[in-house]
Amino acid sequence: MTMSYYEAAHLFIAQRFKSIFFLFVTFSLFFVAYFDSINQVLSKWLNDDLYSHGFLTLLVFIYLSIQKIKTKQAFSFEPSIWAIIPTFIFSILWLMGVLTDIQLIEYFMLPSIIGGIIWGLAGDKFAKKIFIPLCILLLATPGWGILNPVLQHMTVTVVGYTLDLIKIPALIENIYVTTPYGRFSVEGGCSGLRYLLVAGILGLTYAELHLEKKWEKIIVFISMIFAALVSNWVRVGALIVIGNQTQMQHSLMKEHDFFGWIIFLIMCLVVYFFLRKWDKFEEPIKVNDHECEYDSAFTTKKIEIFKVMMLMITVILLPMSYSLGWA
Repeated sequence: MTMSYYEAAHLFIAQRFKSIFFLFVTFSLFFVAYFDSINQVLSKWLNDDLYSHGFLTLLVFIYLSIQKIKTKQAFSFEPSIWAIIPTFIFSILWLMGVLTDIQLIEYFMLPSIIGGIIWGLAGDKFAKKIFIPLCILLLATPGWGILNPVLQHMTVTVVGYTLDLIKIPALIENIYVTTPYGRFSVEGGCSGLRYLLVAGILGLTYAELHLEKKWEKIIVFISMIFAALVSNWVRVGALIVIGNQTQMQHSLMKEHDFFGWIIFLIMCLVVYFFLRKWDKFEEPIKVNDHECEYDSAFTTKKIEIFKVMMLMITVILLPMSYSLGWA
């Protein structure tokens, strides 16, 4: 039976409302069940400079998700029973992180569980479309500090080679660089991790908004990560050269955070300039309303309710068991 435009539009709005309703209920349960872990993440966003971009990143995630929801063909209420399995595994890993006090696992499982919820309610197609926004959210999740030692070692190594090239004698000892006029320490805050996280978020956001092909998105992400690394190497190297030449008297020796962000901004603009050549803005999706297929029997099937209930139970089962002392 052929529906009129208004009937189809009304049915589409009703279906969209149903999807958002179940998302709201399930995420409310998620927030309550994992409140302690979520509260810890929010606290780090407020108090830890490394993750001070967290709230802004959350807004970016929400914005990109809404853009996907606006796409009529991308978002629908299609509960997937298969999403319950990875969601349950993520919950187990979260519980292991809590019990062993490994915050890296505990925190990283939160975006993973969010992905499982979206997959379980919206189906496979929408879950694929929300993958990059979830990766963006993951880059704001506390726990990346584990990369600091590696980044510190890379920075010291590159700076050491650079000083050798420009004929400045330097003694490299672990994270310390000693020159004739000063001793410099590449601490965790000088590893460039914050630049790396911000660059990754910027790169993925740009790719999601403007690019379609996977290889283009990968190039953007890698380019931004490389720009972040080079920015920090230039920053540390420049500070050592300036400190050595001024016998540690330059004002940058005391306050150089702003100096680092200026270099990072310049590098990002350079990368952006070159990436514009690959910039292919996505055309708005044109939908022929006469070709759209709607389920004329707009009733929530029992099997759909069963899948949703199973997903909700999976989300709250382990946190509730832990709170009650069963786990």
